[in-house]
Amino acid sequence: EIDYGVFEGCDSLKRINISDWEKWYNIEFGGQTKLHGDLYVNGKKLTEVVIQDGETEISSGPLSGITSIKKVTIPDSVIYIWDYAFEECSGLETVDMPDSLSLIGEYAFSGCGSLTDITIPAGVKTIREGAFSECGSLTDITVPDSVTSLEGGVFPGSYEDSADFIVFTHNPYVKKICRLSKVAYFDKTAPSIAKITSHNGSDIRVHFD
Repeated sequence: EIDYGVFEGCDSLKRINISDWEKWYNIEFGGQTKLHGDLYVNGKKLTEVVIQDGETEISSGPLSGITSIKKVTIPDSVIYIWDYAFEECSGLETVDMPDSLSLIGEYAFSGCGSLTDITIPAGVKTIREGAFSECGSLTDITVPDSVTSLEGGVFPGSYEDSADFIVFTHNPYVKKICRLSKVAYFDKTAPSIAKITSHNGSDIRVHFD
């Protein structure tokens, strides 16, 4: 077990060395504890993570803040990606998520600045607050009709009072959220697209399939 805040203030930390990946992954991390650096397993930099088949959730801690990770593959057994699971994995470029996934937690991918596109799997029902916030390179997100709970600040540059958040959708739930958030929406029969202006001024397209 690694308690909350153990690495707090270690701003110069660049490299973490471990000898057993499986043991590291199964450590219980307290609270939002995360590292900020590259992870080396027996001297080799970890750039790709394949979550073991049979796992049902990805928790906060073992992967948060690991800057060397470029690709994550998640098996069909995973149902939940919990809060902060991949927060500030700044080198992460590709995430393969299964249709078994039901929930993406708060700030799960926040600060993943190398992500350029995301396809939310067809089984996801809930995307919690800030899930993809601060993803400055993200330009394309696909959201399925299965989503019935979409919390505030999910996408980069999207805020409840943002006039730049324009959604094209015929999903009744999404339209309700738009009305509550004072966001414009339009019905379309073609694939639905939302356009958001992010913090860095780039356009983000959000497709509601």
